[in-house]
Parts: sequence; structure tokens; C-alpha cells
Amino acid sequence: MEECNIPDKTVSPREGGWDFWNDEAKLYCVGYNGQIDYDLICVWLGVVDGQFNSDIAKRLELSDQYVELLQSVFCSVRWANYGTSPRGCWPDEKEKAAEKTADLLRWYELKWGEPFSKD
Repeated sequence: MEECNIPDKTVSPREGGWDFWNDEAKLYCVGYNGQIDYDLICVWLGVVDGQFNSDIAKRLELSDQYVELLQSVFCSVRWANYGTSPRGCWPDEKEKAAEKTADLLRWYELKWGEPFSKD
């Protein structure tokens, strides 16, 4: 029987713990830039709050396309669904959104050595 390795979410990704990019998104060449991780979390928080793509982009002073790209990552890992007119993304399972948010915030702190803080 094949062993199932579930990454520890309480250990730094640098020490083999859970990493959103590697373990959730299966994107192995991402995650070397703290600003991208920061933007990812800010976009997720906007999704959870029910904000539209353009509203998130304005608030964060990011391009609509960049926000849409990050939203598509959440949709690809089935954390969210995406609608058309008006552009919107929403949590796939609202009851699990708080848990996923906590996972992202803990991951950021373990990975970058400081708590996530919205400016």
C-alpha cells in the first residue's frame, strides 16, 4: 500500500511543511517572491468578502488581469468558483473559507517569518 504523506501545516514550507503553491496548486516553480504570496492572500480575502475582480484590483492597486489570474489559481484548486458578467469569484465551500484563510495566514507567517498584515 502506498504511503500517503500529508504535509504538516504547522511546519515551515522551508522545512517540508505545507506550501500552498506546491501542495495545493501543484505549481512547483512559484513561491520565491513574498509580494506574490502577499497578493495571493489579499485576493483570497477579497474573494471571501464577496468583492468583484475590479473592486479587488482597485483596492489593492493591481491590474484586473493579475487579480483574475490569482483568482483562477483558487478556482483551479477548487477553493473557489468563477462567474461571468459581472466578473466575480466566490468561495467554493463558504463554510470552509475561514479554515482556508487560516491555513494561508499560517503558511505566510511560517514561510516568511512574519505575520501577514494588510497595509
